[in-house]
Formats: sequence, structure tokens, C-alpha cells
Amino acid sequence: MNGQYRIGETVLGSWVIKKKLGEGSFGRVYEIEREDFGERYRAALKIITVPQSEAELRGAQEEGMDPQSAEQYFYSVVQDIVREFALMARLKGTAHVVSYEDHTVIRHQNGIGWDILIRMELLTPLLTYAYAHPFSRREIMRMGIDLCQALELCQKYNIIHRDIKPENIFVSDNGDFKLGDFGIARTVEKTMSGLSKKGTYNYMAPEVYRGAEYGFSVDIYSLGIVLYRMLNKNRVPFLPPAPEPITYSARESALAHRMGGDQISKPFYAQGRLAEIVEKAVAFQPKERYPSPMQMRQELEAILYEKEDAEIIYPDGDELALAENLYASKTPVREAEALPAEQTSATSSMFGSVAATVTAKLEDGTESFFKKISPVNGDGTAKTQSVFSRSAAKRKAPAQTDRRAKKAWPLVLTAAAVVALSAGGAFYLKSQQIRQQEARQASYQSLMVQASGLYESDPQQAGARLLDAQKLFPKESEPYIGYAYALYCDRQYEKCVNYIENDLALGKSYELSTQSRLSEILGAAYFEKGDYAASASFFRLSTAGGDITVSAMRDYAVALGRLGDIIASEKVLQKMFDSGADETVTKYVQAEVDYAQKEYLNAEQGFRAIYDSAKDTDLKKRAMRSLAEVYRDCAALEKLGKSPIVNAAACEAELLSKAVTELSLNNDSTIWEMLAQAYFDAYQMNHKLGDTWLKQSAQAFEHVLELGIHKDYLYSNLFIVYYQQGDYTMAENALSRMEQAYSKSYTPHALRCMMLITIENNKTQSNRDYDAAYQEFEKAQGLLTGSDDRTYFQQIETLIKSLKAEGWL
Repeated sequence: MNGQYRIGETVLGSWVIKKKLGEGSFGRVYEIEREDFGERYRAALKIITVPQSEAELRGAQEEGMDPQSAEQYFYSVVQDIVREFALMARLKGTAHVVSYEDHTVIRHQNGIGWDILIRMELLTPLLTYAYAHPFSRREIMRMGIDLCQALELCQKYNIIHRDIKPENIFVSDNGDFKLGDFGIARTVEKTMSGLSKKGTYNYMAPEVYRGAEYGFSVDIYSLGIVLYRMLNKNRVPFLPPAPEPITYSARESALAHRMGGDQISKPFYAQGRLAEIVEKAVAFQPKERYPSPMQMRQELEAILYEKEDAEIIYPDGDELALAENLYASKTPVREAEALPAEQTSATSSMFGSVAATVTAKLEDGTESFFKKISPVNGDGTAKTQSVFSRSAAKRKAPAQTDRRAKKAWPLVLTAAAVVALSAGGAFYLKSQQIRQQEARQASYQSLMVQASGLYESDPQQAGARLLDAQKLFPKESEPYIGYAYALYCDRQYEKCVNYIENDLALGKSYELSTQSRLSEILGAAYFEKGDYAASASFFRLSTAGGDITVSAMRDYAVALGRLGDIIASEKVLQKMFDSGADETVTKYVQAEVDYAQKEYLNAEQGFRAIYDSAKDTDLKKRAMRSLAEVYRDCAALEKLGKSPIVNAAACEAELLSKAVTELSLNNDSTIWEMLAQAYFDAYQMNHKLGDTWLKQSAQAFEHVLELGIHKDYLYSNLFIVYYQQGDYTMAENALSRMEQAYSKSYTPHALRCMMLITIENNKTQSNRDYDAAYQEFEKAQGLLTGSDDRTYFQQIETLIKSLKAEGWL
């Protein structure tokens, strides 16, 4: 079949494919149907193809596998997947686990490949069900009880699920809640770069996030977060309460607070014993959670009430704000168990497209791709020298390789290197061939030299030179490593990650030291993206090829601190002291440790001292950004009256506005976005600052858009600033641009509806006309989908209901 299936096609004997339900990293899911003696039966069909793509098969061949070896390898993957069915068969028939029915394996007619067809229950995803039906506390308790029973079964078979989230929870026609995805996806990952899996952290237990040891309680924690979300107006802990908008920074902050061990507040709809059960399930320390799912189930069963008793227990009503018109599209889609919707991470081949080669060995040691620390300054301080400006006259030519090469960083080949000719007839090559080889060698060396001088000044041009060098010597690793570094220098962090994880498959076709170097670049890129868990993981992986550099240790320690693993962070800091790292760098890391421990005043003092005195521009920028984050966190605490720093948002705005000029950050969109938000927050907390701060916020958001960063929330934030200023012309301009950029989004229509109602409310009653606002409401309603954040729609729906109740509509 070669992975191609059409609607109307017959599979598994007599089952007919009716429609496609979804597609993800690990397969496709269809609704299938068969008729038997006048009765119709429906089921779900999941199809997994091994290998996943032609590129994956091609990568195996480039790795050096002959057709027979490649076939044996991929067939072993198929066997592993089929073995997972034995586990699923043991769980079959359980009321609260998605039922696996049967499967078949079909070999591709042409080439190497297999399709695995799996038939299972056709169920409704949890959120689709919740949005389409009134949800009560009683139903959420039932869901917790049902899933605890599923976890009891998992524990019986020594299974830790590790991926409990709404996307893996389903509802049967009888209203039973079921748990799905028991390991097939993780087996399929064996054909991919397993190290690149990022996934969602929304429901992940802190110990899993930190990469620490964990046990069965991680599933209890994840279930607790799911229950919390359902009881908290569809929001996980530490997000702004509905209907406040959710920004990117709010999500990042919420994750940091949860992984840092901050006390989680009670869910909006949970009081008394129910709140206590959820709080115990999501305790930061595993030993404080329920020791078993059975105990959690028993405590939920103890407070479960009958439907007819709801009015007595909750006289104000037991129906939660999860109605379809607030949270879902009008046509709920039934889906099967299998596709993990939030697994959107890269799915690269484990072989990659780079032919096997090695890195030429350095005879004078190793260097960081960031900086080399050399105590050569007259004042005794460490001098930093870019590794790409360093001469490498002792380096061997790329035609020579050494599998025993130690960990070495991107280097430049000298123009004086000669071509090493192989033994056995090499001296009899024609002179013309020798000249061609020498010319090719000289061109390669020239490109590498040019690239070395462009990494910081013009990384895009450096990248172009390195791509040309790759064409000349496709089996030499240096141009590939250098290109990854050029992407990092160009602040193209996402592209850098994809290049290393996908195109190079993390350098799996190279020897260990090269993989280690790529891991360090990858760790640095993830660090800049703010994904500290991935950053720490790849820095840790980098140590497999030798000791990591001081620059990497710096970011490694910071990442661990941001994850709340203070002990590990301090150990890395001690290694920095032992290695003689520059005192300014160690002070910066110490300030980061203080920040991770929420010692905000010490962190402020440390970062401020480094920002004011550091000569290293890169370190100065890092200290500035971390100081801004200290102020940002304190601004949030200030709203609760708990901040140790007064006027923190104003301090952040003043710091960032000064840094933009001092550090030439006019093109840094991240800093400008932080600045825009700081101006806005400072004004909200102190209107005495004046409208100038709102205007500066608008100017900063406009500048972010001018830099080519087009995200829907930027337009929303810009609209809110203009809206608060009362500048409805500019507010409409922001919405028009948003509508043009996101034509299928309901948000601009919802915000326009809100603004038009405000405009009409400012008129005398005899002149008010809400028809235009109502038209925008209908447009927003028509564009609303099940995956949208419905905060704005909830706001305008409340306003429209009020207008109708008062007779205006």
C-alpha cells in the first residue's frame, strides 16, 4: 500500500474508511465502518508507517547500510511496535483504558517499508466532549476516579504512562473516561532522533522536567494538573485568571513558577475537600503526593455526590464555564485514541543526510565555539579570544581524518596546507588532477578563512561561505558545525535547532567529539529560546565528548538554576571556580543562582554590578536581560503586595530603554517586546506616570512589528494599549493589520466588537446603535474553533447578552 489510503477504501477485511480524523508525528487516524446483517459498526483506524519517510530510508543508506541491513533494521522497529500490542492486549476490556481490538502489518509492494494498521475504539476527545456538554464538579470527580482506576492497572503491570494530558483522555458513548497512548509513539521514536523530543510541559511533573529520577507519582501529578485545569476555567496553574488575556510571557512565567516549586493556589471552582485532593496530587515534592492512585481514587469517591444533591451542595449552580458556546466550535469532531496532538517536536531521521566522516584533530588542545579563556592580559584578568580568529597552522587538511580526534571546536584551515595523497599509486596521478585537487583545497580553505572573520560581524555571509565549503568537501564535519554556529550567531535559534536535530540528526554520522560540539551549540540555542530543560539536557549530553567549556558551564548552571535544581547548579558553579573561570562570569552565575532561589535583592545587586562594570558585551547583555526578568517577576509580586523591589515595572522599563541605546539593541525584538510590556505594566500600576508611558508602550510594540515579528498576541497587545489611550483610530488600524495577517482568526472581530460597544456607550442613549458591534460578534462566532483561546469571545458574549437583556439588541 506504501502508506496511501483513500476514503471509501476497504481495509482489515470488511472495514471501509469513512473519513480522516487527524494526523500527527506518529501516524494517521481514520474513522472506519462496516456493515454486518444490517447493523453498522464504527471504529478508529490508526496507521503507522515504518520508515516514516523516504528521507529516513535515504538517511539509513547514507549511513552505510546496504538494502538488506536497512530492511532488517526497520523491520526490527516494526517488531518492537507489535510487541507493544501485547501490553495493550492485556489491558483490553478494561473500562477506563482505550480498547485495542486488532492489528495487521502490510509490507509495501515496492521498496522497503511496512504499514501497521491498528483498529481501536472510536471515542470522543476529552476537551471536545467538555466543550459540547455542560460540565460539573461531579463529572470532574468521576473523571478523576475513572483515570485513577486506569493508573491502578498501569501500576499492576509496572507501567508509568508519563504523558497524561487532555489529548490522551477520551470519553465513551456511555460517559466513561478512558486513558490512551500506552507506548507505541515512544517505540516509533526509535526511528527518529529521540533526543529532539520536546513535547508539552503543561502537565509534566517537576522531576521529569528536571531530568531527575521519578516514579509512579508523576502520573498522579499530571492527572492532578488536568483536574486543576478543568476546575479552573480551562487554565493551568499560575496563568492569569480568566478572562485576562494569556501572553507568551505569562505562559513562560507560569511554567517557571510551577517548576520552581511555588505554592499553587486553589482552582476557581474547587473548595474544601475537593481543593485539598487536587492540591495533594500536584504537590511539588513527590513524597507529599498520594502514594498510590488507589488512595486518590478512594478520597475522590468519598466526596462524590449524586446528581440530585448538587443543588443542596452548590446552591449557586454546579455547571462550570465549559459550555460549547464559550469553548468550542459548533461541530465537535470525534477522534480516535492515538494521535498526541501536542507532540509537535522535530521528527528527524536518526541517520541524517551527512555522509559518515570525522573531524581533523587539533594538536594544541580544544577551544569553545564561544570564547577561549586565556590568562594573558596584563592586569591578570582572563582575555577572551574568539576561536575563529585563532590561527590553526598545525591543523591537518580536511582530506585526512582521525577517528580518535579529541573534542575540538570550529577551526580554520591554513592556506599553507597541502593535499595528502593516498598511498599506492598516488604519486602517479596526472599533474592536472593534482592541480585541480590543490585548487579545490585552496578554495575550501579560503571559504573557511572568510567565514571565520564573519561569524560576529555578518553571520549570514559566514553561513553562505560554509554552505559553499560543504559542497567542496561534503564529508568534512567543520563546515557543518560552523554553519550551525553561524545560525546561532545570527540569532536564528529555531533554525539552528532544526538544522542540528533534523538536517544533521545531531551529528550521529560523525564521531563522538563532533556530536558533543553540536550538542553544546544546541544547548546554547535552546538556552536563548528559554527552553531551559532542553538546554540543560544537551549541555549534559555535550559532556560525553569531554569537559564542556566555561561558556557552556555558565549557561548550563543558569539553566539548572532556572529549573529549580539549585544543588546541581551550584555544583557546576563550583566547577567553574575550580577551572579558574573569570570572576565576572562566576559572579554572574552566582546572581542567577540567587534569582533561582527568589533572593531578588541579592540577584538585583549582582546583575546590576555586572551590567555596570562588565567589559564583555555578551555578558553585559545577559546580566541586563536577567535583571529585567528580576524586575518583571517582582512587578507581578507587587500586584499582590509581596515585592521586595518598589516600582519594579518602572525599573524594568528604565533599564531596558537605557540598554537599547548603550548595547545597540535596536534590532533585538525580544528586548523591545519586554520593554513594551514593562511600559504598559508600569502605567497600570501607577497611572501618575502619565499617558506618555502608554504611548511609549505602543511605540515599542510597533517597533517589534517593524522588525518582522508578526504574532497574533502582539497585535492584540497593541490594540489594548491604543484602546486604553482612547485612540480608537489607531486601535482600529491595529485590528485591520491583525485581520489581514490572520484572516481566519476570530480575535480581531471580538476586539472590534468590544471597542464598538465602548464607543456607543460613550454616546447619549438616543444616539446609540449597537448593530455594527453585533455584526462583529457574529463574525467572531463564525470563526471560532475548538482550539482557540476563547477569553475574548467570553468577554464580548457577556456584553452582548447584557445588551439583549436591556433591549438594545
